Amino acid sequence: MSGAQNGNGSAENSASGSQSHRGASGGKDGKGRAGSSNGGNGGNGGAAKPPPLGRRKTATALSPSLAANAHAIRMQFHHSGDLRLRLLSSGALPGIQLAALYLQGIVDEEAIRKNVLEPLQAAEAAAPGSLKGKGRLKDRIEQLRLNVISTGLTEPVRTLEEALDALLLGCCLLLVEGSDEAVAAEAAGGETRQVGEPTAQTVIRGPQHAFTESARTNIGLIRRIIRSERLTVESRRIGRETCTEVSLLYMNGIVDAEIVKEARRRLDDIDIDSVLDSGYIEEFIQDSSFTPFPTVLNTERPDQAAAGLLEGHFAVVVDGSPYVLLGPVTFFRFFQSPEDHYQRFDIASFLRLIRIAAFFISMHLPALYIAITTFHQEMLPSNLLIGLSAQREGVPFPALVEAFLMEP
Repeated sequence: MSGAQNGNGSAENSASGSQSHRGASGGKDGKGRAGSSNGGNGGNGGAAKPPPLGRRKTATALSPSLAANAHAIRMQFHHSGDLRLRLLSSGALPGIQLAALYLQGIVDEEAIRKNVLEPLQAAEAAAPGSLKGKGRLKDRIEQLRLNVISTGLTEPVRTLEEALDALLLGCCLLLVEGSDEAVAAEAAGGETRQVGEPTAQTVIRGPQHAFTESARTNIGLIRRIIRSERLTVESRRIGRETCTEVSLLYMNGIVDAEIVKEARRRLDDIDIDSVLDSGYIEEFIQDSSFTPFPTVLNTERPDQAAAGLLEGHFAVVVDGSPYVLLGPVTFFRFFQSPEDHYQRFDIASFLRLIRIAAFFISMHLPALYIAITTFHQEMLPSNLLIGLSAQREGVPFPALVEAFLMEP
């Protein structure tokens, strides 16, 4: 077994120009069928398959030439510096060149080394005997995918578009010389922020952890609170350029089915270039953008999101945003505090009534002040009226402007 070669070397130099042309052109696979995505998990782990990017309408079959496939992929990425290519060989496929490709920064390179590269290089001693011999190359690659590569999820890849999507989703792509199929091994990782304490919605009593920018972490935080099979997660990709993963969460059997159907429709109707935060989604799914009364609530607290789900709301988790959306909500939902769930019901109800009363007082007291001091001065006692007049003697503004200046 020869040693592996590292770097961004030009693996395509070993192939002829005709092979490169065939790898970059459209066509069908070796069996005459158009290349398509295989939705199976392949029996390698029980991880959920991430949603495809779904923005590519063409299907260009991979070439049997490893060099042609590597060249086509690097051309699609415009020879980007973070696209890594590593040549290697495996005792399970003697005399056949392999190549591992991945995008640096969005993968866990240590996981690739332990779960993909090292098992492949040690396959001669560790793999079952069925991997050796003169069986069909496609069957031997399938055995490698099922029995040697030890990542949580592996998928066969048959088209160039599937290969590009797999790389962008944080997978390690394994190309094999002589095969028009590749293998995508899940290896998403990279630097992410750890779960910390809430900064905007702090409480004294209750959990002290907040959402992060990772959608998987945020969904996991909710599942740790709601340990029920009724919690349903539907994921999709939104954004023509960013292809951001957006997940719709709801409690099956608790939420109104019509509400979920409408939320699903509004998410599917979104057609924009980029989704950088949950605020982008909020503008599209709320009833009206020109109203001071929002119908969608955002929260950075997993316990508040879980409470909303249990009350019959749906949640929207956007990858890259530490805020989760809850909807639909009513006006009085904004008077609730996350800490209300951890107080006695009488104390929580009393505090909520105080918030509502304070809201109405703050809304009506300035108007009442202007009305009395400007138009109904006879309602004030004489001593109070004389005192107010003396204080306002040096104020150059009328009562209305004075009230506006006091509002902040």
